Amino acid sequence: MQVSQGFTLIGEDREQTPMDLSAAEPAEVVVFDQTLFLEGDVPWEKGDEVGVMHGVAVVTHGGKAICNLIFRFDDEDSITAGGVLPAETVSVGAGVITVGGGTGKYRGLSGQVRIETRNPKRYGFQV
Repeated sequence: MQVSQGFTLIGEDREQTPMDLSAAEPAEVVVFDQTLFLEGDVPWEKGDEVGVMHGVAVVTHGGKAICNLIFRFDDEDSITAGGVLPAETVSVGAGVITVGGGTGKYRGLSGQVRIETRNPKRYGFQV
């Protein structure tokens, strides 16, 4: 996958136990695993499968969650992103987090990821 000024991925949940984050206590931890697809010609349409996303979020006071997401494309290429997102009923909610860097061909990458939520999630990278 080539990176230009921006690209969009669709993330589809892999096997995981649903959890109501809006009722979670501070310090509750939730783990995410998603299969990643390039967005097709129509918004929210899944195109080619390109990798996986692994993430963790720690619930804070006030209905927020500190998130760390790793977008992995193959053994050498990945992008990391992190920030604070709203804790919602089944996952984290929409917002913008920071691209902290990457490995392989994404080494030195910076920018942001706009996360849109519904099932599946939509990750809009601006790098």
